Amino acid sequence: MTSSVDNPSDNDLLLRDKLGLGIFYYAYQGYLESGAEIQTDVLKAKEEINRLFTLKFLINDQHCERIQNYFNEYKANQVDKIYGLVYRPRFREGAGCTAYAVSFLEVAGLMEAEFLLYWSKNVRVPTDLIGDVGKEIPITQLLTASLSSRWAKENEDHRKLHFYDTSFFYEWAKDINKLKRLPAGISRDEEAKNEWHKYVRTKKPAPGRDPDRHLTRSNGFFGLIIDRREWIASDEPLWFK
Repeated sequence: MTSSVDNPSDNDLLLRDKLGLGIFYYAYQGYLESGAEIQTDVLKAKEEINRLFTLKFLINDQHCERIQNYFNEYKANQVDKIYGLVYRPRFREGAGCTAYAVSFLEVAGLMEAEFLLYWSKNVRVPTDLIGDVGKEIPITQLLTASLSSRWAKENEDHRKLHFYDTSFFYEWAKDINKLKRLPAGISRDEEAKNEWHKYVRTKKPAPGRDPDRHLTRSNGFFGLIIDRREWIASDEPLWFK
């Protein structure tokens, strides 16, 4: 789940439209990538020195059936036409990329309290920094706002913002991967590591007289498998009102 190529850039929204932190609430035109497009993105990521990992869930037939029904209805209801950070996919509002992925775990009944705690964040966005139609927030106003006023206090005028971020996923998974003994139901994905881990030639020449010899660095890949085949699938509605 991503935004289409027809959307204004973030720079346009901040500099031209002067939305300020209202950019968090902007409804972009959404676009649902195909499997082939995703595979191209992953292959490109593999060639770069980046934070790269996979998180694989093993599921049962009931989980799979609910996920398939949800995906079919998601497209039929055109929920994929709206993309944005704050939108809740199961309310048919639209979705950001990470909220979209998490919604499949929710539908299957695989979302855990630990995931919600470590994969998402709640902040209070101060109303006076949220631009909209007829209310411009110059970029200078954002840049000059003190760090203490970037997020509002509970007694200040604000809008709540709950969001998921893949960097949170990565930090959580990295901490799990460091453990000598992994939690029950979680294992390291050695097959994925064999496929995706590689050493990447850097632009920095290695010390010595040979100018063509370069240093190599690991792309940092690791994979985790979460086995939930024994878990009972959720029986709650696919959609919320």
